[in-house]
Amino acid sequence: MKSNVVCLFIGVVLCNRNLTAEKVLVRLGDWNLETKTEPIPYQEIEVAELLVHPGYSGDPYHYHDMVALVLKQPAVLGATVNTICLPVNDQDYLPDKCIVSGWGKKNFKSKRFERVSQCQHEDVRA
Repeated sequence: MKSNVVCLFIGVVLCNRNLTAEKVLVRLGDWNLETKTEPIPYQEIEVAELLVHPGYSGDPYHYHDMVALVLKQPAVLGATVNTICLPVNDQDYLPDKCIVSGWGKKNFKSKRFERVSQCQHEDVRA
C-alpha cells in the first residue's frame, strides 16, 4: 500500500532557517543510525515542498516550530513506515499519554544523540 505525500516534523524549523526542499532528503523506516543494513530496508524520498507553520515566529522556544514536508513520491507503507491520525482542534487529550519516538537526547544536558531509535510513553502537556 502507498501513502500520499505529507510527513509532519516537529521542532525542525529552527535547525536551519535557510532550509529549502531541494536540500532535504527524507529517510523513512530507518532504525539504527550506525549501520546501513536494516532488517527491513529504509526508504529515501526527495521533498517537493516545505510548509512551515504560519504561526512560526522564528523563536525556537515558543509554539509552532514545525514543518510539513510534501514528498515527491508516495511512501510504501509497511512494518516500519505507516500513517498516524491527527487529533481535531477542539478535542482535549489531557491527562492522556502519547507515544514519542526518535533519536533525541535522553536529557537536556547531554550532548550525545541516541544512535538507535527510542520509543516511550509520555504525558500529554498543554
